[in-house]
Amino acid sequence: MTLTGALTAGLTARRIGDRIGGARALWGAAVLYGLAYQLYPFTGRGWALACYVVAGFFASFGVIVLNVFGMSFQQPAAPPELLGRVNSITHTLVFGAIPLGSLAGGALASAFGMRVTLHIAAAGVLASAAILVCSPLRKLRDLVPG
Repeated sequence: MTLTGALTAGLTARRIGDRIGGARALWGAAVLYGLAYQLYPFTGRGWALACYVVAGFFASFGVIVLNVFGMSFQQPAAPPELLGRVNSITHTLVFGAIPLGSLAGGALASAFGMRVTLHIAAAGVLASAAILVCSPLRKLRDLVPG
């Protein structure tokens, strides 16, 4: 389902941005990702497996829309001569956090169990969405580099 959500986002992101604006699409995707992630801890056997499918679809949809509009803003906002450096720093920060999150997740899962760790991770994802929603971005329709 993650591939399906990502492909759907890739095919519809432009239309979403045209309809509601890039800024709204950015924070809306963050909220969608944060809410979808809340379903992962409830995954289980039988019908509870649907939580994983729904979470996978909407979380991957949200991440792709976030990437589309985040990069669409970053590229015109950065001076052309610095764009390579801005992209490399962004990727270093984003991908550099993955091993740290893996270590923290492993430590939490060892101490509290997998389901509790997933609830903690889901709360963190939702908190990151709250940061965007509470930022000045929520008052904008479009992302205009300034």
